[in-house]
Amino acid sequence: MKDPAARAEQMQAAYRDYFIGRGGRAARSVAHRLADGESDITGMRGPFLQALDIPNWSDRSWDAFARSAHLEPHIRRAFSEIGFERLYGFQERSVESILDGNDTVITAATGRGKTEAWLIPILNQILKAKRHEENKGDDTSVKATLIYPTKALAQDQLKRLLQYLYLINKQLKSSQRISVGIYDGDTPRDPSESGAEGYLNSTFKHFECPGYNPDLDKCQDCGGGVRVRNTGSRFKLIPEKVHCEDDDPNDVPLDFLRLTRYDILENGVDIVLTNPDTINYRLINTNAEDEHQRFIYEPEFLVFDEVHTYDGLFGSYTSALMKRVQALRENRGVDDLQLIASSATVENDVELFQKVSGAVDVTQVSESPRNLDVTVPSSVPEELRSYSLSVERILSATGTSGEAVPGLDSFDYTLEAASSYDRDRRETLVADALFDHLTSDHNHTGVQIVQYVHQLLYDNPLTRSELHDHLAEIFDLNKPDVDTLVENVRTLGEFSGILENRSHMFSWPIDGFYACASCETVYRSPQDSCRKCGFGFVTRSTYCRYCSDEHLVAWFCPECDQLEPYTPTEHGSVRQDEDHVCTRCEHVRDDAVQMVRVTFQPFMRCLECNHQSERTTITKCSDCESRTVRTGPETTTCINPRCESTQPVKHTCERCDGSVFEVSVVRGQFDCPECGTSYDRPRDAPERCEECDSILESTRYLPWVCSNDECDQIHFRGAPDQCQCGSSSFVKRGLLEIHHDQHCRSCDTAFVGGEGCGCDDPNVDQRMGSHRAYKTLDTHGRIRSLSSHSSAVPCPHSYARYEIGNRFDELMRSPNNLAATTSQYLMRAVADDEGQQAAKLLSFADSHRDMKELSRDFSEPEVETLLDQLLVRGASNDGSSSWVPFNDVLEYADEAIDSLNELLEPPRVARNVEFDLKSRLKDQPRKRWDDDDALYDRLTRRAISHTYSQRLGERDDPLSEAGLLDVRFAPGLDRLSSAERAIIRELVDNGNDYRVANFDDPGASRSATQVISNLVERNILTYGNSDEYVSFDPTALEVTIAGDDDSIAFDPETERYYTTLEHKFGLNNQSTVASNATLSELASVSHPRFTQRAHRVAYSQTRILVSEEYLGTTEKRKRRELEFLFREENYPHHLSSGPTMELGVDIGALDTLLLYGTPPNMNAYLQRVGRAGRSSHSSLVHSVSQRNPIDYYYYDHPEDLISAEPTPVPLNEHNEEVLRVSLSWAVFDFVAANFSILWDVSRHGRSRSIDGGDTYHQRSILPESEREDASKLTHVMSLAADTLSLGNDASQLAVLSEVVSDHESEIRDYLESLLEYQYCEDCERRYAVADERTTCGREDCDGQIRHAGEQFGHLAEDALSKFDERYITQYQEYLEALESERVSLSERDRDLRRDQQRASANERGQIMRERRGIQERMGVIKQHLSELGEESYFDFLQKSRKSKYDFSMRSVATTAGLTLVDEGYDRRNIGGQSSGRAMRMALSELHPGAAYLDNGETYTVARVRFDDKASSDLRETVSNATSNDHLADELVCPACNSTYGLNTSGCGCENEVPLKRRRLAVLDSVEAYHDNLQLTSEGDEARYLHTEPNQQVQNTYAERETSILSFDTKQMYELQTGDGEALGTLEYGVYSVLLHTDGYRTKYKTGETDPQESLFEVCGEENCHGVIYEDNDETRRCSADPEHFPEGRGANSEFVRLGYQYETQGVRVGLKNREQSHTLAHGLRVALQYLGGVNIRELSEYVGEDHVDIFESQEGGSDVARLLFEQSDGEFHAFSRAVGLMTEQFDCNCDSGCPSCLYQYGCDVRNDQRSFDRDRLLANLDEQKLSIHPLDNWNTNS
Repeated sequence: MKDPAARAEQMQAAYRDYFIGRGGRAARSVAHRLADGESDITGMRGPFLQALDIPNWSDRSWDAFARSAHLEPHIRRAFSEIGFERLYGFQERSVESILDGNDTVITAATGRGKTEAWLIPILNQILKAKRHEENKGDDTSVKATLIYPTKALAQDQLKRLLQYLYLINKQLKSSQRISVGIYDGDTPRDPSESGAEGYLNSTFKHFECPGYNPDLDKCQDCGGGVRVRNTGSRFKLIPEKVHCEDDDPNDVPLDFLRLTRYDILENGVDIVLTNPDTINYRLINTNAEDEHQRFIYEPEFLVFDEVHTYDGLFGSYTSALMKRVQALRENRGVDDLQLIASSATVENDVELFQKVSGAVDVTQVSESPRNLDVTVPSSVPEELRSYSLSVERILSATGTSGEAVPGLDSFDYTLEAASSYDRDRRETLVADALFDHLTSDHNHTGVQIVQYVHQLLYDNPLTRSELHDHLAEIFDLNKPDVDTLVENVRTLGEFSGILENRSHMFSWPIDGFYACASCETVYRSPQDSCRKCGFGFVTRSTYCRYCSDEHLVAWFCPECDQLEPYTPTEHGSVRQDEDHVCTRCEHVRDDAVQMVRVTFQPFMRCLECNHQSERTTITKCSDCESRTVRTGPETTTCINPRCESTQPVKHTCERCDGSVFEVSVVRGQFDCPECGTSYDRPRDAPERCEECDSILESTRYLPWVCSNDECDQIHFRGAPDQCQCGSSSFVKRGLLEIHHDQHCRSCDTAFVGGEGCGCDDPNVDQRMGSHRAYKTLDTHGRIRSLSSHSSAVPCPHSYARYEIGNRFDELMRSPNNLAATTSQYLMRAVADDEGQQAAKLLSFADSHRDMKELSRDFSEPEVETLLDQLLVRGASNDGSSSWVPFNDVLEYADEAIDSLNELLEPPRVARNVEFDLKSRLKDQPRKRWDDDDALYDRLTRRAISHTYSQRLGERDDPLSEAGLLDVRFAPGLDRLSSAERAIIRELVDNGNDYRVANFDDPGASRSATQVISNLVERNILTYGNSDEYVSFDPTALEVTIAGDDDSIAFDPETERYYTTLEHKFGLNNQSTVASNATLSELASVSHPRFTQRAHRVAYSQTRILVSEEYLGTTEKRKRRELEFLFREENYPHHLSSGPTMELGVDIGALDTLLLYGTPPNMNAYLQRVGRAGRSSHSSLVHSVSQRNPIDYYYYDHPEDLISAEPTPVPLNEHNEEVLRVSLSWAVFDFVAANFSILWDVSRHGRSRSIDGGDTYHQRSILPESEREDASKLTHVMSLAADTLSLGNDASQLAVLSEVVSDHESEIRDYLESLLEYQYCEDCERRYAVADERTTCGREDCDGQIRHAGEQFGHLAEDALSKFDERYITQYQEYLEALESERVSLSERDRDLRRDQQRASANERGQIMRERRGIQERMGVIKQHLSELGEESYFDFLQKSRKSKYDFSMRSVATTAGLTLVDEGYDRRNIGGQSSGRAMRMALSELHPGAAYLDNGETYTVARVRFDDKASSDLRETVSNATSNDHLADELVCPACNSTYGLNTSGCGCENEVPLKRRRLAVLDSVEAYHDNLQLTSEGDEARYLHTEPNQQVQNTYAERETSILSFDTKQMYELQTGDGEALGTLEYGVYSVLLHTDGYRTKYKTGETDPQESLFEVCGEENCHGVIYEDNDETRRCSADPEHFPEGRGANSEFVRLGYQYETQGVRVGLKNREQSHTLAHGLRVALQYLGGVNIRELSEYVGEDHVDIFESQEGGSDVARLLFEQSDGEFHAFSRAVGLMTEQFDCNCDSGCPSCLYQYGCDVRNDQRSFDRDRLLANLDEQKLSIHPLDNWNTNS
């Protein structure tokens, strides 16, 4: 992409025009009334130009270095052939270090070539060894193990290795060739494995043939790919053309790639790519001698790629894994491994590598950028400011002897025989020479100016205008000269590589605006007072959807009649508070009065004549009385095409032409807003409060109006008694949103305030949410409707309704809208100017929902834009006639789509990738339609008027109604009978798809049906899908675009356009005039009738941009395909991704990034921004903020993000829980390394059985043949529990217990050897046991040296003593516990049955409820017992209470399965128990009725399966919690959603409906149906599960709550200052945490949201998984079976609360106030990241009333909180270190908090500034004065 900064400015301007066009006259008005100092209306900041580090290339050529390093000739030639000219300096140093045998960590930025830095020396050593060993027989051992954090990254790196190894191997004998293979969970076992060949072919589908050469004839008709051949004994990778394999001399031998586990284990491999999880399973695997040999004992090199990703618990487990590997190697006497790592730039790369790998003496090789000694040039060469340079000009000058590059005379370089090189080679050679020249010390001003600009932007990123202004001032240049200079510097710098640069754009979503009540000034954010006029009331503004006039929104107090500003966007977030207490009433009367939100227009009093009129921001034209639009800060333009006069904005009194006004206030008492002092009259009050000196201002801005609609009197008296018209009834002028009121049942009166209803026998209830429409209040506080008091409406429109949320527009745009729309305009401009390949954008978000919604919100407007462009281009004049038959337009669109499809469809090289543009143009309601039918329908609806259809209607009006397309009858169709004219007129008036039955009969003798039938026969009309609907036949109409011989008319009064067809039938008004505007004029923002629709159509060429999702859960074959397409082909243009893409997956050249929200840490940010600009040396990063304080801070302080520095990666090598689990696994390691157990697993059809395993044998004394025949432990553990006889003492795994018992002493010694080293307790640096130092030797650390065995040796005993409990007897004990519970329940049920017979009526009901619960629990246990035996041992381990011992190094989180049901009822399983959605996310995303996005399609969760056993267990757990038992089981009122205990008989609300039970339940799996799919053969479509089934769904929101069920305090400490002052307590203990949710709201694409929450309701029929919904007849139905009627026959439905409970450890903070507790909690979260080596997201937070809890979010936890309270030598060293970390963290120069000090991801109150007290806590932290002291007398059950 050329000139990213210019593109960013172009994008900003386009979005501004888009917003103004979309927001209409209101947005245009706001855009021209912004206060001085406010940024542009879009709020975008930048672009900021940043120069990056100058790469430090070596002074030697690749060939010279390779020879000096004595690299193998084949290595040297292969990399030369690839195109290596020279290496970076750090690459050379890395090669030398590894060749010298050093353990090495290589650190460099993304894309700098870290892989080659370690790969070259490893390949060299392997090749040298193979050549040396050739005469000794084939060496099949593994030489290098390459460890990747993910399988996807390993696959990606294999592509690169395949290319390198092919070039090396092709000249070698087969015995010398270097082999490679991937061994992970996806690698097929052998050729006989089902599906193996298909999997491998899909894996290599997008691999390029390394021998592909377009210059060879044989490659001309080749796709350039590879495929897999099954030879019977093995799989083999071969070129796409079979004969290429042995086509000497151009053969392509690829047999060096091993494709199956068997091939790797049996035949060996030189390089194996794998991951830590795979190695872990190999270590524990008894009877897997081949696996131990390949993975543990053979490798000479061990490489950790992307080692910076090994953080948190995964890093801790990997660290322990390496200890186990090294210990096994030492026991076998194997030579030391050479350990190597590559890392992105992080602060603690060496320390991290040491912790992960166990390396001690490490050589660090880091990228060291080149520094220049910059001299400010005295002048600028004339040619650099007057001549435009280009790469072509540079190549021309360097290709001709004696010719110089303009402005760079000192560059005396000529490329000899330049014409003999191809273009790429020439550019490489010249760029290298130019780089050397521009980075040298030089006196030439041309060189100096390039260096100076780089240093300028490197030190301090500047906007383009700031850079231009600076250069103009320094060098005294005019604008054209400085523009040329900057362009030339960019050309020289980017071409040479010296000026790698990044343009940063920062955007905050348009959150609405704030307006001064006195003047017209508008602000983007809340203000204390107006900067322009000084008035002290600036509040939220909103705009009438009918006339665009500005209204104000404020809080109104019904008690004191005063207003307070409404500021929903403070603190970087948007709130919709319904609760706001009047501060004045609280101060004056100590009364917490609930305020009411009000929308109003203040009245302005003319100071010359005292006339009062409502404030307005709209004006009429003084010439013609038509409406006007704001076209400048002080001008308006008439919208009437006949006038269009531009006039100055005038604010004059309508009575006296006066121009000085003040805001009118209601007379009477008012209060000081700060201290509450009361004053009687506003005019008599002083300017400042006599008590507190605050500015005084009455805010009683809402006058009274007479309730007589015929009277227009406005009353500013405090409480008027009688109006001049005689009426004594008054109401407030304003629209009130009343959410809390009181209601008297006796007189049916609703009111607010203390005056009451006034009836004799009041029966009053408190209500919430009863009013969904605006209301007003009378003088007694009684609520009145606006329909009967229209005088209260400030902006009356007879056709407007009063629903809250529909009448006004706050001009807000979501972050999604901002991100997607700006990206579309940017990419469309790039595609137009530079081609499809250049228009590629990668976006990053941090949640799957955001990634999916970004992709969808990008795609849908793209389709709409393309359809509009096709219609406009098709209707444009082709030179023969201005008017075009409409059917020709449709045919043109069809042909154009086919052409676009060919342009986007990948060629054959893409290897069968299908692209179908037509299917992508169908929206969700038409997904089941034929492609052509759907396209026809969408095009016609977007072109001409149609009858309203909520389901099929387009989001935009037809082009004909937007004034962009004129429509008329085709020639020759003007002769119609009167009856035909009547029918046609009615159809023109109502639009296409009009119901035949609705037509009026044109006469007594002819029916409408007959006339329509005749018109259909004449091809004037056509029937729809049936003869019940009728439309115009496209052949009967002609169209033309605006400005091309059109007769489009415009009505200035209604602002409506009319077509020629409408005029012909007299449907236009008398006031219409000719539009006289071309499409291009309407697309210009300067035109008074500018529209976003025209702007979008005209902005770019006819095209469509394609978006795709790339998620961690995306099926791996699809991911490979997307990588290939994004890298090589014309689409996708937008790839929506997340953290998965931070790693080095190859997606090719990329110049544009969209960051949707700030990444969770600066390392992630640096990884993401480093993805772009690798090839072009220039990139654009657009950071779009989501609405939270962290994003707001960086939006406000972009320099902090631009200059972000790497941060340490948290990893605790000595996490005790991780060591506990790892030592338990190490017991298996020892057994596997030394013993054989002769299990024999055999298969009989689908069933499997096991024999043998009665005893064990020393591996060394057992014959090899017997060892090889034994089944491996991982195979055994995959068998069902019953097959393994786990329920009795004769378990097939019992022999493991025997081994451990017999060899306990040896195993103990082995486990203790893992801990035989010393380490620093602060920085964890490792020391040998013999090292006698007591404190750390690092300069920056003075931590104590500890012996690992002394600290953690007890864990070895723990692993041995609890081995049986964790792995052998657990299943049997679990069965016995279940059976014991069943017996106890049965006995209890028997006792209750006896008690029931003797009980009273009231008691009997309670006993029956208890018995039902017991019987249900017994049934659940019985069912669970019957299913348990079918589970595999692995599955049981994963779900058991010992799940953290189940050999998983990642997470043990519970998951919920998801199945998507597509059209055709095809099912796609997205997840099961092991790979579904994590339960904490499933609560929000997979609840009943949830909308789930998949590739832009919406699915709705329609069937829900619960885990009955887990649900029953959870209810038991919650019921036993002292204060949360209602969460387990309660009654709910279906009408008002109020909740009650189980013994309640009814609800107190006015809706007399029976209460319904709601129980806590645990999800097992769900089925989500495509929205268009019928739920059953006779049922409704899935969309009916939403409240508005005919509206398209945007998303659903289920608010997830956290409840602390219990906290078991283990230790309590008092927190004291250095003076001994007690600040509060810290408690360490065990938490039982419940995450739960019970309802959701649906948001629709119209912007509307369900007004009331939908509770989760499921069918009550046995074994039915249906969800309850309302059909069109408002009948409640079951989604799984239409015969189930929850309110009719059969079982009743019930509500459910979804829950997920886990136990973990944490800290409870209880200081003197909640603000200090919350601040300290954030400090402790920071400290625990370093002390515990965990990620911030692994530490959850709960802010309670009097304490704050911090606890681990992982099930079971890793007990990192305990680290804070560990004592050593009687001192709390860890806590002291935590205090130091917190002091450093909080010592910040910001005002009150920022992401650098206080704001954190996962904050329970969204980092609300008001919840912190940083300064007070920091005062106590200074000089580390805080300390903790154990308390002996505390309650053990807090």
